[in-house]
Amino acid sequence: LRMPVVEVAGYEADDTIATLARQAVEKGLKVVVVSADKDLLQLVTDDVLVLNPGREGSGSTLYGRAEVAEKFGVPPERVVDVLALVGDAVDNVPGVPGIGDKGARDLIREYGTLEGALDHADQVKRAAYRLGLLEHRADALLSKRLVTLRTDVPVALDLEALRCLGVDRVRAHALFTELEFTALA
Repeated sequence: LRMPVVEVAGYEADDTIATLARQAVEKGLKVVVVSADKDLLQLVTDDVLVLNPGREGSGSTLYGRAEVAEKFGVPPERVVDVLALVGDAVDNVPGVPGIGDKGARDLIREYGTLEGALDHADQVKRAAYRLGLLEHRADALLSKRLVTLRTDVPVALDLEALRCLGVDRVRAHALFTELEFTALA
């Protein structure tokens, strides 16, 4: 397909994307990250948007600051706090047991940050949330570290190297045929 690929050994793709987005903004560019990964919504600023292409036939969603706030109930810079409380079993992010999406949003809106919620855990009205915060402080802080994207990956933004050269239709067709991707072929 002659599409450029950027890989940095020892670093996750999300961190590489976050680093390249930061570098692009520093060069005065506007960025659109195309991904369905909710972790990338923490990158949204006035200069960085995230386009979730949606599943087949479901349509895409372009996330700016307002759309992230609507989806998460918090601004993009607080998405990590919500994700840290909720956790993610697929990504081995423990979160805080007993706190789901709604509870996490409510806590972050009330206390501002994960650390704020943890520091005021003894004042949290709902018993399950209070207990979870008090008993799982270390898990919550670990979760925040795990979901926070790094922007210091050792990679340099090279716009020329990222230029898409267009599909080599003959080679693509041959590959799709070989792999029995008949719909794509």
